[in-house]
Amino acid sequence: MNRAPRLHWISILLGLVVLMSVVSFHAYTAIRPEPVQHAGDRRELPERTLALAFHGGPDPKWTPRVLNVLKESGIKATFFVTGAQVTRNPEVTRRIAAEGHQIGIDGFRAEGDHTNPLNLAFAQAALADALGVHTRLTARRPQM
Repeated sequence: MNRAPRLHWISILLGLVVLMSVVSFHAYTAIRPEPVQHAGDRRELPERTLALAFHGGPDPKWTPRVLNVLKESGIKATFFVTGAQVTRNPEVTRRIAAEGHQIGIDGFRAEGDHTNPLNLAFAQAALADALGVHTRLTARRPQM
């Protein structure tokens, strides 16, 4: 017996395809990070100023040691964190923020595609989960 599919099954299938398309498109466009304006290659800093930036953490072994030294010296730094490490070490990320250091995004994984907006969006989501905030500070890697 060879029966043709009923019209309601075709309608349900077509509706699911349309719904999945709309949800996928919305997810891709909704999590795109806002563009960041860059000051240029050179920025004037006050005399006797040193800019410290750490990339790829937070590491549960080394980041607390670095934070201890910075605290003892009264120095503030910028930590460019990866989303995967933030997810693994939220308490270290919270300590970075609590001690007044700046936090930037270095992508979701250190070896990830830094031009992919989803990579940055996933990193922002990890930071928002750990700290409840987003950052506009992102590390740009040179194109090879």
